[in-house]
Amino acid sequence: MRKTSDADSAAVPTEVDEVREWLAVFLSEPHEDLGRKGSVCPFVEPALRAGSLCIETIRYDTDNHWHGIADAMRSQMDNYAERTWPEGKESVSSLTTVLLGMPAHHWPLLDEAQRRVKGEAARRGLMIGQFHPH
Repeated sequence: MRKTSDADSAAVPTEVDEVREWLAVFLSEPHEDLGRKGSVCPFVEPALRAGSLCIETIRYDTDNHWHGIADAMRSQMDNYAERTWPEGKESVSSLTTVLLGMPAHHWPLLDEAQRRVKGEAARRGLMIGQFHPH
């Protein structure tokens, strides 16, 4: 997988815009079907308000299986740790990574990679999640 440059991400505004809207509309609101009277994710709205939610893109390589996704997750955890976040907003800072070009039949690989990496994230004091339409 290859991290995209600013020029690359400018060429793919739809996926990033969809994620940005999903973060603001779905995760920041209550959801009766999920039994959530408050936000689906209580961390998203404060991060958006604080300007400490960053969205990056990585071009998905269909040959990498879940191992490649797990490696990308580890790399993004390093990236998160190396960033300078807004002062006083570190506790609500978030890095969201969009895997560009991932076909729907590969979405279960994202679940598997997250399952295998979440313990590493927790040991680093981080939380890692995976999201896709299914």
